[in-house]
Amino acid sequence: DTLPTLQQILDGKRPANTKAVRSLFEPGTKFKYSGGGITISQLILTNITNSNYADWMQKNVLAPLDMTNSSYQQPPTATANLATGYYGNGKPVTGKYHIYPEQAAAGLWTTPTDLAKYIIECQLALEGRSKKVLSQAMMKKRLTPYIDSNAALGVFIEKKEGQSYFTHNGGNEAFLCTSYGSMHGGNGVVIMINGENFAVINELLNSVAIVYGWKGFYNPTYKKIVTLPKDTLQKLVGNFLLEKDTLTVSFCGDALCLQQNFQPAVGYQMFFSDNNSFSVREVPNAFFTIIRNAEGKVEAFQLKQGDYNMRLPRIK
Repeated sequence: DTLPTLQQILDGKRPANTKAVRSLFEPGTKFKYSGGGITISQLILTNITNSNYADWMQKNVLAPLDMTNSSYQQPPTATANLATGYYGNGKPVTGKYHIYPEQAAAGLWTTPTDLAKYIIECQLALEGRSKKVLSQAMMKKRLTPYIDSNAALGVFIEKKEGQSYFTHNGGNEAFLCTSYGSMHGGNGVVIMINGENFAVINELLNSVAIVYGWKGFYNPTYKKIVTLPKDTLQKLVGNFLLEKDTLTVSFCGDALCLQQNFQPAVGYQMFFSDNNSFSVREVPNAFFTIIRNAEGKVEAFQLKQGDYNMRLPRIK
């Protein structure tokens, strides 16, 4: 197949398989995660430098950080050691993996070791002990929250019992990962899997935190779980609107699973505390309340996750 150009991706024109990237509000006024915004940054960099994105990143970022097993080439050139992605049902991805021409947002091939080198350089630059890519002043600016207290420039900021971490999850078709780097003390971890079970990543992250004594990571929440009758579960089956995404509730065996439209192969089992509330193991800080009308029909979910409190209406 022919790969779309960067401009075709941004304009949503064939052979691109995504919608056009357009501004939703004035920049600098509020936070919203945007892979499309990162793709625009790719266009800006290539226009300013008049360079191929993969070549520029190799010369100015990957090589200085000694990330010898990393590349933005799409399609990849060194394929012998590339992993095969596996769906939640155990089936491999056709062709082993997908190709993402959105290089900045989704096109980095790397390893946990290489990504750890990036984390270490961020920590050293923040302390003024290295400047292979960014100076101390630029690194401080990059890791300082902007507009949203939990989001900096390209990373999220999490505070855990007095320690701040810069972090980011990653996910392409049948591949998932996460990374954490502490602002002080030199702690960090990178976890990658060629599958769709993010619960495994959380288990590994908790294990690392316990072994090395990182506070604030492993905070188990104990919940009473009840089993609801199948006819009650059946009434929850359907689609619900989460901003511009769709959450689909469907049966996975005898249980119900929650799926997002951009990850159709990933199903999160729903665990019920009672007839009116449930949660999913993979997102332990998210709590759902079932909203019913006067006739008892399910018309929405109320999602509470940290500071977010939003209504997810049923799509009729």
